Amino acid sequence: MKQLTDIQLTPPQSQALSELRKRSSEEFDVESVTLYGSVARGEADEESDIDLLVLTCRPRTRLERHKITDVVCEVNLRYDTNFSTLVIDRDCWENGAVSVLPLRDEILKDGILLWATRSGVQKETN
Repeated sequence: MKQLTDIQLTPPQSQALSELRKRSSEEFDVESVTLYGSVARGEADEESDIDLLVLTCRPRTRLERHKITDVVCEVNLRYDTNFSTLVIDRDCWENGAVSVLPLRDEILKDGILLWATRSGVQKETN
């Protein structure tokens, strides 16, 4: 799997990711965040969004998923970035409808794990 150091992010994008990491660990039970899509593949242009898979430990209600998305929108506005999120719980990722979609294969192949938590300990990859 690629590392975060394999791609170039602007300073505002890096700052935004740092804030997203902090807020997601403080406000939500996020298991991991993986960057995928054109940025991860090295095919992005100036108009590309930055796709993030937000994997949660348990299923989330629609309201909870929207709260996570709201935080991302706030960060996008603060740093003039364009992060887009897909919020999925671990069981759906491994056994649900998402587990058979081509998108999952793409993320597993090209995704860049940004951070993960295991047993309450934050791990950052780069």
